Amino acid sequence: MFDSLVTSVRKRLLKLNNKEKIVRRLDCLWSLNASDSLQLKLLMNRPFETRQINTIKDLTTKNQSALFIDCGANFGLYTVLLGCYFPDIHIHSFEPVRGIFEKLETNIKLNHLEGRTTRHNVGVSDTETSATINVNPASYGISSLIRNDDRHTYTSSENIHLVTLDNALKIKNQNITLKIDIEGHELSALEGMTDILRENRCVIQIETRQETLTEVKAFLERVGYQLIETIDDDLYFMNAL
Repeated sequence: MFDSLVTSVRKRLLKLNNKEKIVRRLDCLWSLNASDSLQLKLLMNRPFETRQINTIKDLTTKNQSALFIDCGANFGLYTVLLGCYFPDIHIHSFEPVRGIFEKLETNIKLNHLEGRTTRHNVGVSDTETSATINVNPASYGISSLIRNDDRHTYTSSENIHLVTLDNALKIKNQNITLKIDIEGHELSALEGMTDILRENRCVIQIETRQETLTEVKAFLERVGYQLIETIDDDLYFMNAL
C-alpha cells in the first residue's frame, strides 16, 4: 500500500516537472520526458517489455545478426539497447513522427551510436506514398495510420512519407534482426519487404493486433517463416535460409 502511494506521488511529481531529463537506465543514457507514458515508465525505472527485450537479444545472438532494422523506433528503446549490447551491429531506425524522431536522434547521440545507425524519418508500408498519421504526444508509441482507430485517443495528426523496405534497403544474403511495432499497419509493411524477408536470414519480433494476427502469420508462413515464440502481443519468427 505504502509503496503504491510512493510510486503514485513520484509519478505526479515527474509529470509536474515537465522537463527533459538525462538518466542512465538499462546501462544506457536516455533523454526522457515524463509527459510521454512510455518514457515515464523508463524514467521511473519500472519494468517495461523485459521479456521481449531479452528474447530479441537472445535471438539476435543466435542468428548472428549483423544488421538490426527497427520499424517504429519511437524514442529508441530497441535501437539504443541493441546498439549498446551488440557493438558490431549496424542499425536502420524508421520513425515517421517528427517529434519523437528528434528524441530518437538525441538518444542515439547520447550513446555515441551515430556511426552505427542510419535514421529514417519515414514510415514503412507496401507502397511509397504520403499519408496522415494519428498522433498523441502523451504517448507517441500509439501513433497509427489506421483511420477511425477506436483503441486509442488521438489529439493531432501529421503528414508523413511512407516507403517500402525493399526500395529503401537493398539487402541480400545478410543475417538480420527485424522489430516491427507500427500499430496495426504491420501487414502492409511486411508486403513491402518481401524481397528482404526471402533473400536474407531473419529473426522477427512483430507486434500484432487480434484483427491482423491470422493474416500476419499466414503471410510470414508463405515466405518461409516459422513462429517460434509468443509474448503478449509480440510474435517471434525465424526462417531457415
